[in-house]
Amino acid sequence: MKKETFALYLRELWNIVALPLSFATGTPFTKPTVFAFYLTSRCNSRCQMCDFWKNPNVAGELTYEDICTILRDLKQFGVRVISFSAEGEVFTRPDALDILRFSKELGFTFSINSNGLAINESLASQLAEIAPTSIIFSIDTTDPQQYQEIRGVKNGLERVLQSIRLLQEKGFHRVSAGAVIRHDNLDQIPKLLELARQNGLHGFRFTAMQRYGFSKDWDDAQWNRLAEPHYQAALQKALDGLTQTNTPRHMANTRMYLEMIPAYYQSPHFYPVPCIEGYYKGKILPNGDLSLCPIMGKTAVIGNLKAESVASLWWSDKARQVRRLIREKKCPGCWLSCYGEDNLRFSLRYGLRANWKAFLRATRLLQ
Repeated sequence: MKKETFALYLRELWNIVALPLSFATGTPFTKPTVFAFYLTSRCNSRCQMCDFWKNPNVAGELTYEDICTILRDLKQFGVRVISFSAEGEVFTRPDALDILRFSKELGFTFSINSNGLAINESLASQLAEIAPTSIIFSIDTTDPQQYQEIRGVKNGLERVLQSIRLLQEKGFHRVSAGAVIRHDNLDQIPKLLELARQNGLHGFRFTAMQRYGFSKDWDDAQWNRLAEPHYQAALQKALDGLTQTNTPRHMANTRMYLEMIPAYYQSPHFYPVPCIEGYYKGKILPNGDLSLCPIMGKTAVIGNLKAESVASLWWSDKARQVRRLIREKKCPGCWLSCYGEDNLRFSLRYGLRANWKAFLRATRLLQ
């Protein structure tokens, strides 16, 4: 086992103790392990689930030099893992590859979240050379026409599958994918797992719809259809197909997370386990704002990293105020897999099973 991997496992073992204690007391007993870095607001999709793409204004985004300075600061602060993403699409940013190369030079473990639409042969070759821990694409359906309706891109599904093939041909095989469980794609759940198997994907993760955040809040009429009895029955049947059989090796979700999605769709404020995100992760927005929770919007922004260091913001009064709001359940609530699965891992009730699943998946990715 590499020294860096062993150190990461030790950090996670400490987090099992430190994060629940941090939440209970409102005092961080550990530094964040993971930072999500949203590189841009530019987007080449037109997704129904968010409205980021409707904002053409990308003025004020961090420069390459700004990002390098922040990455050095994160490294000095002790952050080990970066999830590169965007309020749009990572690879619409011209210097994205330079940023990834610099992150590798600094020794970060990092993954990339992408819609997969911009990857050509040249980009695939360079990504294979950079060798991130994982590249995760968004695929909500196996039906090309439905993909176009959901993501607003003609021939989008074909382009994403071609991106997967290009990466694999260049020798990169840690490609995963994820789908949002919507009102109109329940029949696609088993088909998506089969697509993952047929295309040699490293993993597949499902996530619940999110009512708030992503520059779009769903109104009651739109959201309440997910709580209607006929939809709930169909949803439960689809999820039972995932949780009551032998879970495929490439499915990244825990059973506990999936089993809670129906309740989330019926609840105006879902908070099944303590939320440790404001202690475990930070989120850097395209303009350099540091947020403890993107679902809470500007309320959760604790400062800007162009003006202040990670350390000064992480331990600041503003950060304590945001964590108190989360602890007092004064946030909108969410059940996105990237947050919900973390919270299950560091909860007393579900932690053992969820951490075992995370350990097995991390071991495969870090080999």
